[in-house]
Amino acid sequence: MVFGAANGMMQLAMAFLMAGTGDNWAYVSAGKQGAIWYVDTSSLRDERDDDGQPVRRAIIKTQYAAVSTGPAKDIKRLILFNCQEEISKTISYTEYDATGQETRTYAYPTPAYDVVVPGTVLASAMAKACSTTAQ
Repeated sequence: MVFGAANGMMQLAMAFLMAGTGDNWAYVSAGKQGAIWYVDTSSLRDERDDDGQPVRRAIIKTQYAAVSTGPAKDIKRLILFNCQEEISKTISYTEYDATGQETRTYAYPTPAYDVVVPGTVLASAMAKACSTTAQ
């Protein structure tokens, strides 16, 4: 039964990533290796996590076209930010090749929160997601 629930959550997360995103990409920052990060402002939602804590749901896109090593690709991640605690957890991600074709999708079966390290691109993405008005 746990497998069925995890599989259903993965399908739901992937459907969310694919539906209604991309029209409102707000620039966040460029990483040290040239990857460019964006927050989809139309994806921002306030909700409660499994423990009842308030979180901000967001889709983050990372473009690797500017990175000299490896093929060009985009990655979209569904992330929950606990803005007050400054922690986040990635629920799922999808990779796309340079032509926009989906190449890999993964949903974490039991995602855990991690501290968002100040001064990182993820910290900038969290700041943008947490300070932008949710839909």
